[in-house]
Amino acid sequence: MPSSPQHQRAAVASAPATTAVSRTSPYLSEVDFIDFVYKPHTLTAMVILVSTLFALWKWQHLPGGDMLSSVKLGLAAAAWVFVVFGTIHLPDGLMVRPHPIFWRFILSIAILYLMLIAFLTFQDLATVKQLFAWYDPIHTVVHPEQSYANDCRLSTPEEPYKFWTTIFDIFLLAHSMGYWAKMVVIRDWRIVTAVSIGFELVEVTFQHQLPNFKECWWDHVICDVLICNGGGTVLGYLTLKLFGAKPYHWARLEDIPTLKGKAQRVLKQFTPRSFDAYNWHMFQSAKRFTQVCLLLTVFTMNEINCFTMKNILNQKPTYHLVPMRLVMWGFLAVPGLREYYCYISDPTVKRLGTFAWVGTIALFMETVFIAKMRVEGGYFTEPTPASIGIPWIIAGSMMAAWVVLYFGVPCLRRSVITRLLLNVLYFGAFLVLLAMCCMANADTQWGLEEFNAFVKEHRLWES
Repeated sequence: MPSSPQHQRAAVASAPATTAVSRTSPYLSEVDFIDFVYKPHTLTAMVILVSTLFALWKWQHLPGGDMLSSVKLGLAAAAWVFVVFGTIHLPDGLMVRPHPIFWRFILSIAILYLMLIAFLTFQDLATVKQLFAWYDPIHTVVHPEQSYANDCRLSTPEEPYKFWTTIFDIFLLAHSMGYWAKMVVIRDWRIVTAVSIGFELVEVTFQHQLPNFKECWWDHVICDVLICNGGGTVLGYLTLKLFGAKPYHWARLEDIPTLKGKAQRVLKQFTPRSFDAYNWHMFQSAKRFTQVCLLLTVFTMNEINCFTMKNILNQKPTYHLVPMRLVMWGFLAVPGLREYYCYISDPTVKRLGTFAWVGTIALFMETVFIAKMRVEGGYFTEPTPASIGIPWIIAGSMMAAWVVLYFGVPCLRRSVITRLLLNVLYFGAFLVLLAMCCMANADTQWGLEEFNAFVKEHRLWES
């Protein structure tokens, strides 16, 4: 006869503190916290849901309402019904802090977003623009993309402290916080640094299509890679060291004698219960290399989609939907990446977790939506210049050769000469991309004229 939930919680309570988490399938709870907050409260949620729907219904009948307002309110009510249902009834993932209900709420929002993107994908560009204009008429205003490479001087007579004012820009602070979050989520500074440098390569690669990607060399190297992304990565590393070195001894709340101790325990509910290190082992095997490369691709595509979507939908970077999307993806990445890591690292895990599954499909649908709108609207159709295309072909060929030789012929790693060849291919690919950045960046353009003349003379590239 299976034990009751109370017996399961009692059994877990007698276990070590680090394992004091109970799963009454499909829900999680902590046996050393308040039992009340882990009870379902389905009837209470039902009353709250009905009350809010009734309030919205009364709002709909206020004087001055029109059909468009009623449609907006009805869609909001339908979304609210699903969010409440999902927050109560969707299964839990692997995250227990601050409360499983919070992560069920995030999953509900992500599923709604996935359904919205799937719906928009089946509309034409004119319909999409009309829908967003109904949501907010500001979408009918075309906002020109800002270029950050119009004047690349570090100091000017008009702005003697131009470099420092650029560093303390609010967007650069957002970049730092973003890479702090990436480091806390990925938990490997090498992977995060690869994401950072990879996106700078993306900016140089697509700067002829998105003026927003045009930046000065010092903006790429000093502001982005070193100060913002690097600084955020270092802060994330220190955060991991703090939580990783912290002893976790959890006592049941009712067993804490003092009011101060109980208050401290409640505040600790908003800190991680445990902090496991991630060992990605990127070069362990061809399969593992591919899995980590897929992770890098997902993070890079997510950032590219942010810029391309706001360009297509005529949204400024400060428009509320842009940061809301980033916040949703940030919270979704926490359990999603945990589930992905367990899926590729633990042989006993046979299914990709719900958060990772929803996040992957949502990102895929985002990319399909952008590609469809690009074709219909003629976005991002500027031809790729030779200074971008040729270096990528060379670097891609060198990296492909390295992958085949390194993983396909393992015996090559034993010889000094063949290891040298592998290093030449591996690091040579990155040197080619570095040369591309120096040649094709908006303000450096080192050797660009000579390269273009050579390409034109030998007819190596057709734009």
